[in-house]
Amino acid sequence: MPYDHTIAAFDLSFEPNHAAASTARQEARVALDEAGVPHDVASDVELIIAELASNAVDQNPEVAVILRVEITPETIVIHVRNQTIGDQPMPSIDAAVGRDLLIVSGRGLGIVATLGDEVGVTSDENWTSVSVRYRI
Repeated sequence: MPYDHTIAAFDLSFEPNHAAASTARQEARVALDEAGVPHDVASDVELIIAELASNAVDQNPEVAVILRVEITPETIVIHVRNQTIGDQPMPSIDAAVGRDLLIVSGRGLGIVATLGDEVGVTSDENWTSVSVRYRI
């Protein structure tokens, strides 16, 4: 189902290290608060961002990480990838992957799969992009 009526969206790019990932997570939390996202929802989304950002840094410490968050009245969609957004499209969440695959595919992805309602993963040998839809 398409998510339209976006009320806020933001993009963050950060260096592939855990300190920068932590700063990006904090910046995302400020943006979520400014957009009026309820505290409990923002906490879940912040945890999803933290896990995905950390995984992206662990996977490829040579390439900047891109975070995009889109907020609608019904959903928050989080995209994290370790390659510029323009090089490859963000994954479709419609092609969601199974929770068992996520649990064995990366640290913290079990948490992401539990908190998020839908998860999409696109990758090749050089990059991975993960999108999560969280229903409010």
